[in-house]
Amino acid sequence: MISTLQTSARRREYEWDLQKLCDHVHAGYLASFEGWNEFIALNPSLPGFLGDFKFDWKSDTQEVSIEAGTVSVSAGKDVFEWTGLSELFIAPAWFRENETIEFGLRWIYLSRDTRGREHINLYKNIKPDPRRGASAAESWNDLVREKYPYNEQPGISVKDNTGSVGAILRAERPKSDVLYTLYLSMENPRDEENLSRRFSALKAGIQVSK
Repeated sequence: MISTLQTSARRREYEWDLQKLCDHVHAGYLASFEGWNEFIALNPSLPGFLGDFKFDWKSDTQEVSIEAGTVSVSAGKDVFEWTGLSELFIAPAWFRENETIEFGLRWIYLSRDTRGREHINLYKNIKPDPRRGASAAESWNDLVREKYPYNEQPGISVKDNTGSVGAILRAERPKSDVLYTLYLSMENPRDEENLSRRFSALKAGIQVSK
């Protein structure tokens, strides 16, 4: 629900505004791993679009797994040293699928702790409509060409003591208008070899069907 407090003279103006806003606002879901385990257990009281969503956090092995429609993610302590207070954020959106409009997950974000300095970002990118202009088209073309930071080349900032690496994920049944980007950022990366090793372990635990 979106609400506002206005004078009665402006009521009709805001009725239109609020209705229009509701067509463009989507709720995101954020909780700790322990919180997600409790939330998933509430089935069948989950939102409809989470009908096929599965989440599992195993504290004994420090492994988290997610199944969300066309995407599955499994990450253990060879990626990050997860805890029950590590966080998962997911965001749904409307998008076109086989000439129909569907509501599903667009963004999966895993953070090792609440500060968000060490995180994984998995995003479903959809080719922009030409009406969005040249800037959107150029950004899409950069993804197609796998330009930095999605060229799988690790980068380290000595000044900030952080490292990052990203890639374009290949779907089993790829679509020309959809690209998945994967990005990992961490503190105290030590060296590029350690960063690449963690990223390879992450990639090995991700499957994208289409």
